[in-house]
Amino acid sequence: MRWAIELPSGEFLDTPDNFSLSFELNNQVFSTSDTSGLSGSFTFPVDVVLTKRMKTQLGFPNRVDSASRVSTIENCWVLAGGVRLFLGTLKVIESGQRSAKISIISNPVASLKDTRLPELDLEGNRNVAPATWPNYMKQTVDSPEDYDHIFMPVYNDQDGQPGFNDWDVILEEFAITTCTVTPFVRLDYLLTRIFRVTGWQFSNQFQSGSLELGRLYVFNNVDSKVVTDNATPIPELPDSFSLNQHLPDITCAEFLKKLMAQWGLGLFYNVFTRQIAIIPLKTILTKAARHNWTAYAINDELIADPADVPGYYNYDQATRIPAEAPAVEDVQLIRTVTEFNDLSPLAAGYYYIETNSVLHYTKGNVNDIVNYRLVHRGIRVGSGSDYQAGMDAIWDQIEAHAWAGEFTGYVAEGAEYKFQKNDYPVALMFYRGLQDVISGGNRSPLCGNSVWLDGIGTPGDKAKLTTGGVEVGEAQYSLNWHGQYGLYEQWHKKWSEMLRIGKHCTQTFILPLSIITDFSFSDKVRVGEMDFFIKRLRIKKLLSKGRVEVEASLITVI
Repeated sequence: MRWAIELPSGEFLDTPDNFSLSFELNNQVFSTSDTSGLSGSFTFPVDVVLTKRMKTQLGFPNRVDSASRVSTIENCWVLAGGVRLFLGTLKVIESGQRSAKISIISNPVASLKDTRLPELDLEGNRNVAPATWPNYMKQTVDSPEDYDHIFMPVYNDQDGQPGFNDWDVILEEFAITTCTVTPFVRLDYLLTRIFRVTGWQFSNQFQSGSLELGRLYVFNNVDSKVVTDNATPIPELPDSFSLNQHLPDITCAEFLKKLMAQWGLGLFYNVFTRQIAIIPLKTILTKAARHNWTAYAINDELIADPADVPGYYNYDQATRIPAEAPAVEDVQLIRTVTEFNDLSPLAAGYYYIETNSVLHYTKGNVNDIVNYRLVHRGIRVGSGSDYQAGMDAIWDQIEAHAWAGEFTGYVAEGAEYKFQKNDYPVALMFYRGLQDVISGGNRSPLCGNSVWLDGIGTPGDKAKLTTGGVEVGEAQYSLNWHGQYGLYEQWHKKWSEMLRIGKHCTQTFILPLSIITDFSFSDKVRVGEMDFFIKRLRIKKLLSKGRVEVEASLITVI
């Protein structure tokens, strides 16, 4: 058998019969110590003799007067023994007159590193007419699954206006004359449009099947009002609007990194089948081993503890949490108001406190409460490691959100209106549904990141999930870090424990190509009596009878 590279034209790169490749498949979850690389699969650089035909195929990389000194050719197939393995981009790294160094990269997220969220194809404008704006907005909060955006009320006490999408609880309708009118984009819809850029088949195994998780929305502070008449430059609500202007101006890759760090998610893709999936790491831990490679092992595993192995699931952030913050397993979680009042001499450090009805944040002293306004800083996970999601959680203030910032849009300055732009955090919000939250009778759209129902009821009552005015469940997930329903307990704990307890090994296998092409990094592999996750597969050598020599970096699942 031999390696071959098929060009987009259908012809094969003019390589000799003894042409050899080695390449590496990387598990994004373990790609570096901070898992920020979102690295792809790649061949190691290989030297090739520049035949006359190859020079033509590569665009004459050896010529000084060629259009580009370095050639890049997309959509090239790598074949082993005539079998197509994966599609990638061929790059001429360097070239002389007689030889060149080439490599091939297959990475579906590469195209997302330069694509910004507001540049995505979001399928054109959303039409409000013939409905009025208040009626249209109410439809989105009453039947949220029918829309890819929502106009839920979000309170902002630093603004001169009543906040975003002001709701009149007496009339049960939106009062839009004095507030910022802002749609928030559904996360699941945004993810679908992001991965459409890659051209790969996408599976959202994080939110699928969960009505509650499907109601995660991306925050923004941009008013929908526009100036349409220069003669009378008064901001007005248009007949239609674009969702593109209501997304944070960051790259798709950066947004994905923040999302996965906050929720403990893995981005898994199969270069052979061109499929990509977002899967909770806690989910894949509970699965049975899909492969048994015991019979293919040709040596005993080598156990090591390399310095760059992560002890947590995280991404590098510019801001680190304070050194005095305790490890997550050592933090006191105060669950009731009574316990809160009885404990005054807390040790120095940051503490997250979730009671049955309110959330508090204290620093150093239990009485140092910051107006129920909480900032998601994260907490230490294990010795010497920081957790910092980079995705803000806009916390509850009674039944509404508090976020210190101003809106983006037109403001009156004397007799004129001027456009102002204000930054806002990259953040997600939960929508729970239309329900009785403050008045003891009339309904309000509840945008709540805690599971608890504040304002009415007794401590311990949960927010309901409603659709079309009908209760369909209770809130089970919180954007609070701690607590039974919080991010650590629900999404991070099992994976963090595995990383800190599991053994890191290296082992060599002789595998049939059919096993390689059927493998996904979301699969567990059994070797002997142990189950492993694969961090990296290095395809070292092509053998006879459709087999390859593979070096695997593993971590035990205990």
